[in-house]
Amino acid sequence: MSRIRRDPTADRWVIVAPERADRPMLYGPPGAATAACPFCPGNEHLTPPEVLAWGRPSPAPDTPGWRGRVVPNRYPALGPEAPVGADPVGPGLFLERPGHGGHEVVIETPEHRWRPEAIDAGALTDTLAVCAERMKVWSARPGIRYVLLFKNHGEAAGATIPHPHFQLLALPLVPRTVREEAAAAARHRRREGTCLLCRLLEAERADGARWILETGALVAMAPYASRVPYEVWLLPRSHESRFEDSPVLGETAEALGGLLAALARVLGDVAWNLVVHTAPPEGDAEASSYHWHVELLPRTVRFAGFEWGSGLAMNPVAPEAAARALRDRLRS
Repeated sequence: MSRIRRDPTADRWVIVAPERADRPMLYGPPGAATAACPFCPGNEHLTPPEVLAWGRPSPAPDTPGWRGRVVPNRYPALGPEAPVGADPVGPGLFLERPGHGGHEVVIETPEHRWRPEAIDAGALTDTLAVCAERMKVWSARPGIRYVLLFKNHGEAAGATIPHPHFQLLALPLVPRTVREEAAAAARHRRREGTCLLCRLLEAERADGARWILETGALVAMAPYASRVPYEVWLLPRSHESRFEDSPVLGETAEALGGLLAALARVLGDVAWNLVVHTAPPEGDAEASSYHWHVELLPRTVRFAGFEWGSGLAMNPVAPEAAARALRDRLRS
């Protein structure tokens, strides 16, 4: 069973999950056999029993014919079997709590390999809608304080299975990064009376140098202080706190498809991480000030001694240059 340990030197939490060491590594050359891929049709017996599936004509669970599936992660970082709401305990400074939570895989397509030119906005919309519903389900469970939706593409991004899939991690705490973002948003609203990201969008639109894409409801931009080359944020133009309640998931899917295709045209089949930051849970005083956003983080550079030692990112590509390249490739 995993444990969540507190680092007293920096007031942060670390998940210690020994089961994760047993994950299979299925990356290989293009065209390699996929018989051992647990996410491919016909291999449903290689995953835990599915939570749900969509697009299958037959009602029989764990059988082929699906367009997408949700299954528990066989190697979970956190699990529902751990005690709910347990307080941290331990001798002196060595505090830990049980690894209560949930870890699910959303298999978004029967196709084994991700191909940017083949992104289907309708299929991705279905996937995001399922992800949103699963986020709501997990958020309503006792002891869950936050649900993080993310996707890893490529071995360098931490993926172990190349078959396209999202992951949901239901946590008994609000992640530090989200807490810091929520606190900054709440401070800005108290001081200025406006949403921080809404105001930032106005300023970025007026500047234009880091502006990448604008649709009816969404905006994509390279953050002014991008941490990695070609980092992109996608967010709603109007104020919305929760991704899982958003009415524009279809437009989000279409915009994401365009951005990922443009990124592939610029950088090739680069590894990347995609993370959805949504508001902290209902009842949190800072939740209404939060503005949900998707962060797309290509893995073109590695963090080294400076980054780990200082906590400062060092980006060798100006976000203005990255935005210009992506804008050009979106029009290709």
